[in-house]
Amino acid sequence: MTVTGTLPIFAGGAVNSAVRLAASQTRSGELSLTLARRSADQQIRQFFDNFTADAAQVASLNRATQSAFENYQAQSRDYRLGLVTNLDVLQAITSAEETQRSLDRTRFQTKLDFVKLQIATAKRPQQEGVSQ
Repeated sequence: MTVTGTLPIFAGGAVNSAVRLAASQTRSGELSLTLARRSADQQIRQFFDNFTADAAQVASLNRATQSAFENYQAQSRDYRLGLVTNLDVLQAITSAEETQRSLDRTRFQTKLDFVKLQIATAKRPQQEGVSQ
């Protein structure tokens, strides 16, 4: 009769290695989560800064557009009185229209930045005219 057996001499080292590997993977996951949270926080702050800057620019462009159209009206009155040329009037209307286009572009960008901010903060953008 022969008795054969195995004695796992190095099994303790394999278990210890597996435990260390699992701990390392857990720590790596925690660090990845922390990095993702910081990145999300930074992105939210950037979207908020963009939105507030755009909102301030809209207010400024509103005043500039109003002034440009008032200038056009003044140029038109002066043209009827013969004080300015038609080129002055055309330049005034061109300036007013360009300012209006800038205002429109900035308004749309502001709305886009607001939606990006809402998405980044996990808030659902509200749709106008749609019941929920």
